[in-house]
Amino acid sequence: MNEKMEDLLYKAGLTASGCWDKMDHYDQQAIEKLAQLIVLECANIVENDGRFLRYTTLADKIRNIYG
Repeated sequence: MNEKMEDLLYKAGLTASGCWDKMDHYDQQAIEKLAQLIVLECANIVENDGRFLRYTTLADKIRNIYG
C-alpha cells in the first residue's frame, strides 16, 4: 500500500485503535480495491471530459459523483 493510501485510511478512521489490523485480509483488499476504482473512475472523467470542461466544472463533476 502506498503512503497516500495509508494517509487516507488514517483520515477515514480505519487505522484508529488498530481497526485496520483487526480486519481480515479480504476486507483490507476490498477497501484498497474500492479506493483504486474510485481513483480510476476520476481519472477517466478527467481524461474523457477534461478537454471540454473548465477545471472548476470538472472538479464539480467529480465532487457531484462522489459526494
